[in-house]
Amino acid sequence: MAKTKITLKIAQEIANRFKAGEKRQDVYKDYPFNQSSVLYALKRYGLWFKKYETKPTPNIQAVLDHREMLENGSISARELAIKIGCTPVYISVLAKKHNIKLYYSKHRGRGKGTTDEVSQQVLDHLVEHGGTVNSAARDLGIGSSRVQQAVRSYARRIGFDTAPYRIAHQRFGLWKILPGTPEPCYTADYRVDALCTGCNTVHSVLIGNLRSGASSGCHHCNRYKGDIQVRCVETSEVFRSIHSLSEELNLKYQKVRMTLRDEGIFEYLGFSYIFET
Repeated sequence: MAKTKITLKIAQEIANRFKAGEKRQDVYKDYPFNQSSVLYALKRYGLWFKKYETKPTPNIQAVLDHREMLENGSISARELAIKIGCTPVYISVLAKKHNIKLYYSKHRGRGKGTTDEVSQQVLDHLVEHGGTVNSAARDLGIGSSRVQQAVRSYARRIGFDTAPYRIAHQRFGLWKILPGTPEPCYTADYRVDALCTGCNTVHSVLIGNLRSGASSGCHHCNRYKGDIQVRCVETSEVFRSIHSLSEELNLKYQKVRMTLRDEGIFEYLGFSYIFET
């Protein structure tokens, strides 16, 4: 069959069928033209639109979905490659193709990578909740190794010591460990300052005793723990003891006592109960 030129009228007819949602294969078989000729004619007459374009592959779509995270360093090319099952080089190629400036290339040669604002946010979380730079960054959803290293550099630059917060704010019964550097004691144990939330007093205690459960509060609270008052945070109502609270809520005493001892707070039906200090 001789090659036939695709006129504007035929091109418009094909474009209208495409817009109506017909499959390409069904449209092509009604015309004596190959696919390349049809697509070329649509572009030549200005009838091409993005609906005709091939949908991006899963890898390309993943890179596009993570555009902002790749540019601000929340996730690296290597981490994304592991997540979607490809190579970091392929991520870099796709990023360049779609005009995504990867974090390492955007900030290469500069004195700092992560902004000071982000670094300070991680340190503030560390002060409030304790732990390490790594755990604080992960809790905030920005746990890439590059961000963690930038936070450490920022901490050194401003003279902030992260060591005192490594085990700070951990709870063991009534004890709440305070920020500070553990003091070596005996052969393989350390002494730290901890707050007894039962009576709101600070004591120097052994970490080994806390972790083994040998100590769950100061001597006074351990001796009179059955008579510690409990307060409802929402209503400010004070109960004379854990027994009194468990009877009021019609719950088992051991359940209430163990939760208060281990977590320092007991939540039930939208109300929170803590030791009265």
